[in-house]
Amino acid sequence: MRELQKIGEANYFLGRMTEESHAYPGFPYNVSAFLTASRSALQYMLKEAEQKTGGQQWYEGWIKSDPALPFFRDKRDINIHEEPIRTNLHITIPATLVPRGSLSSRHTDKDGNIIDERELDSPETEQLPAEPGSIKGAFFFDDWPSQDCLALCTHYLKLIQKIRTDGIAKGFYPRSRAFLKFAGAVFLHLERVTWPAHLVSGAQPQSAFYLASPLVDNF
Repeated sequence: MRELQKIGEANYFLGRMTEESHAYPGFPYNVSAFLTASRSALQYMLKEAEQKTGGQQWYEGWIKSDPALPFFRDKRDINIHEEPIRTNLHITIPATLVPRGSLSSRHTDKDGNIIDERELDSPETEQLPAEPGSIKGAFFFDDWPSQDCLALCTHYLKLIQKIRTDGIAKGFYPRSRAFLKFAGAVFLHLERVTWPAHLVSGAQPQSAFYLASPLVDNF
């Protein structure tokens, strides 16, 4: 059951990442803490599963099931033993182009007489300054460019909860209500935090509260 505290820690730092989604160095600091807490949760779960027949094979099967699991395992090891994790802030500034100037069109006959003459819009454009609220930013890992850090960490934490839920169903983890009050205290005190849609890969806004109900239900 020790993994519950680490899942709670990871969820807390995920909430901090949401609140400081554009902040440097706040966001990378929270990523570092998230990596440590989430990895510890999995290590506790592996240690407990190994005590049951087939538990290690079941756990390893889960780790191979999604590339995010070994990715974060390696990230945590690098962060602890080699160098701090690097995240890069990508800024998106929408461009608003407006026509500039004009062109004239003249048609003549074979003798040079003007048949038709008119003014046409010029293809030249100029860019207007972007509205402050329209500028978007998100942190990315260099070696996972297809999804921003916040969305990827959210996905990873959900995977950890799925592993634990599956482990309970298969008998690798006990179904006990001894920590029910503790789990509720860990998760229910968290403020409801909504992710901007652009930070969850186009999905509907989500809440940092999402782990509370499924976790309590699994005791």
